[in-house]
Amino acid sequence: MEPYFRPFAALGLVLLLAGCTTGAGTRGRPLGAYLGSPLAAVDQSVARPAQMRLVDRGDLLGALTVPEPATAGSAPWTVVALCADAPHLPSARRVSAAVVRTGDLDARLLEQVQLGVFADAVECGPGETRAIP
Repeated sequence: MEPYFRPFAALGLVLLLAGCTTGAGTRGRPLGAYLGSPLAAVDQSVARPAQMRLVDRGDLLGALTVPEPATAGSAPWTVVALCADAPHLPSARRVSAAVVRTGDLDARLLEQVQLGVFADAVECGPGETRAIP
């Protein structure tokens, strides 16, 4: 290789590596990894701006509480079902999640959530993929 081409070849390699690193960094965990996770983990993983639709599904657990609007900053919530328009949350622009109050879960129910027993507890929007464990 001629000496005057070496700096350009080195620059091309740096740009190529930088592109690979950036792409890999935005992937994150697969959607199924969030089943049984705190809602705050989902909220922190979703890039802004993104639409996030939350549904209180305490009824799935037989909870006798009055449904309340679920928000990332409110009482502790656990994700029992999740859909997104991308396979990884940092790339998602739309997310739908079914949540229950964390205090309503015991170890047996949490294990069921993580196994995907309640995976269909939220209706996925158009173009959204359902999280599976």
